[in-house]
Amino acid sequence: MTTSLSEPIDEPRLARAVQNAWQTWQTSPTRYTALCATLPSLVIDVERAVRERRGDSGAACRAADRCAADLYGLVRTVAKRVERVDLSLLAADRALRAAEAADDPLRLAAARWNLAQVLLSGGQAEGAETVALHAVRELRPEIDRDDLDALALHGSLTLVAAIAAARRGERWTAQDRVRSVEPLARRTGERNTCWTAFGPTNVKMFAVSVAVETGSAAEGLRLAEQIDHHHSRSIERRVAFLLDQAKGYEQRRERPRHAGGDRARSTRRPESPSGRAPAPQRARASRTSDSRHRSRTPGHTCRSSALIPAPGDNPSHGLGLLTGSRLTVAACPSNPDERGAKGQNMRTAGPICESV
Repeated sequence: MTTSLSEPIDEPRLARAVQNAWQTWQTSPTRYTALCATLPSLVIDVERAVRERRGDSGAACRAADRCAADLYGLVRTVAKRVERVDLSLLAADRALRAAEAADDPLRLAAARWNLAQVLLSGGQAEGAETVALHAVRELRPEIDRDDLDALALHGSLTLVAAIAAARRGERWTAQDRVRSVEPLARRTGERNTCWTAFGPTNVKMFAVSVAVETGSAAEGLRLAEQIDHHHSRSIERRVAFLLDQAKGYEQRRERPRHAGGDRARSTRRPESPSGRAPAPQRARASRTSDSRHRSRTPGHTCRSSALIPAPGDNPSHGLGLLTGSRLTVAACPSNPDERGAKGQNMRTAGPICESV
């Protein structure tokens, strides 16, 4: 929705555009195609709004920062899915800074949740665990006020910490953390606070993830049979659940014996074609969870970066990444399977965390 530089920024309209982009990401079967066409212009508009509001009243400035925090949380997860862990880390950092500037404790907790997700993607389980647990402590005043959104974020952060513990080999700690948020999920119900998709269904899905991560495939598959994953509001979370089932079957060297396997196949159709994860990610899903315990570090760190359309390019052709004085483009074709040679400039850095 790029606006002319001569036109004033319409913040309510911009906030709606960010919300719609999130809705597209979590629900649309063509989310990759749609968002790779709109995210660059949204980033430009949000950055302009933040700059223009710097000298305004506190309320107007904080509104722009809240919009930036929401948008960069979305950029973080999209960048992760297209194998740009370095760009995902940059977006998580920007979301964190925007949430701090907005002085919004809920968005700050969500930004730390995003950062923990990136660290998990880069194989830094201990760092992810530290960030998530610190965020829970910082959220304590809101939790003590019995704010349902705060309780939902508390639950989401604890679930990330559970996965981090599982990847460090702390099976019992991971299971205890999942169990500890079950009462919170019953209180909040299916609640999509800051797009974290927390609720009873997500907690059950994470119990499966922990079981598979720690090598208890039989237990994970038993738990998975009791879950109707369609109750989750997020396509990404549903796909992650099905991938965990696939990993469980691979650990046991079995083929799906029941509707769960059919469910995985039937879910792929409405969430395709561009709704599928990029080809490198799908290939990695076939590996056993043992490989996820190996230490990896994220790709190169961007010193000075901005998400912009490449000069002369239609923004729908991809997400531009300006690193120093070099501009590269992470291609996002309509069909992610087309990447191959086109995506040679995209760096892969360790396993992807499939939470969102």
